Amino acid sequence: AAVGSLVTTILFLIGRVVLNIFLMFSSTGSIFGAAGSVVILLFWIYYSSQILLYGAEFTWLYAQRHGESIRPHRMARIIETNQPD
Repeated sequence: AAVGSLVTTILFLIGRVVLNIFLMFSSTGSIFGAAGSVVILLFWIYYSSQILLYGAEFTWLYAQRHGESIRPHRMARIIETNQPD
């Protein structure tokens, strides 16, 4: 799990640096400044969710290839859901 969290953290940091560079060179005083900010926010949310899913998939694949299993934390609770018939 440590390798997967390291990969996910690195990808988050890369995204943050790219976003900072973009914001440094963008013109926030333009007509589309507010709309551009919304687009940037939506892009960051999308990027973050993709990185989270990619990190989970990478962690699972890494665990499978190295013979480790992914186990829930000892304090985790099992929740049963009712499926409609």
